[in-house]
Amino acid sequence: MLSSTRRLFEASLNGDVGELHQLIKENPLILADYSLVSPHENPLHVATKAMKLSYVKEIVKLKPEFVKELNKDGFRPLDIASALGHVEIVKVLIKGTTTTSNLCRLKGRDGRTAIHYAAMSGKIEVIDVLISSCKECVEDLTCVGETSLHLAVKFNKFQAFTNLVEWIQRIGEEEIVNWGDNDGNTVLHLAVATKQHQMPYIPSEPLPFTVGFGVVLANLGTLAASEMFLFGNSLGLTASLNVIIYLTAGFPFQRELHISIYSMLFAYGWSVQGLESSENSKVGMRNVILGFAFLLPFVLRWFPRWGIGKRIRLWWINKMIMIRNTRVQHYPTLW
Repeated sequence: MLSSTRRLFEASLNGDVGELHQLIKENPLILADYSLVSPHENPLHVATKAMKLSYVKEIVKLKPEFVKELNKDGFRPLDIASALGHVEIVKVLIKGTTTTSNLCRLKGRDGRTAIHYAAMSGKIEVIDVLISSCKECVEDLTCVGETSLHLAVKFNKFQAFTNLVEWIQRIGEEEIVNWGDNDGNTVLHLAVATKQHQMPYIPSEPLPFTVGFGVVLANLGTLAASEMFLFGNSLGLTASLNVIIYLTAGFPFQRELHISIYSMLFAYGWSVQGLESSENSKVGMRNVILGFAFLLPFVLRWFPRWGIGKRIRLWWINKMIMIRNTRVQHYPTLW
């Protein structure tokens, strides 16, 4: 014969509300006894995982404090329902407590809240319910400083990401898009680092210069986005050093100065080689980009001094003179 606690577990697993009432009739303290005998998980956890809506409603009515309890794995019933995407159970759990905002923002395993699990699982309707019930939950951070946006990108949930951004714009929390985690990684950094090629473009205001531009770059994927950043950064460094060379042309110790400047370029180029890349084609592309970025400022500066550069410059000057003379002949009154 099954024990009463075992019968309660089976009733929770099967969603048998009749058996639940029979057990309570036999022992009015059965729910309290279950918590003592099996403290690692209450009947509401079991029923939520089994997605037994009617049973969940009854348990919440009989024992509302179960809603806030963690199981042995660090999950609350709301976390489980959010991850599974059972919208109706999420609504029941939220309505089953008088402190809705507190419930939505209660942290469990790894400092995650219900919206984090909804974002990780890509449950858009659950995200809508959670933010509608408690808009502050979009500010929730995990123990490593990740927002729900970080997790949506990390777990490749692009529609959830788009939905979260739309909500963030709607409630006026745009700055969250630029929040970094404990390592300083923003959503864009994470998208590029994890090679996300399908990050959606969010064109609507008021985020055109934050998430808009960032998502466009992420949309290009690491085949373009990281290389664009590398080229721009390398070109900026080389151009700055070129200006330094020009401005210090009359200074003493020219040889030592040039050695220092070229050493800086060498050190920068060597450090960039340490960036993660598992494909030989990308390593080759990176070397080409670095070489082009390093050479371009010097070429533009010294090109006019070379023979072909002088010839092109003379050709251009003669061309401009011919154009001016032609205009003088046709429109003498303007000159």
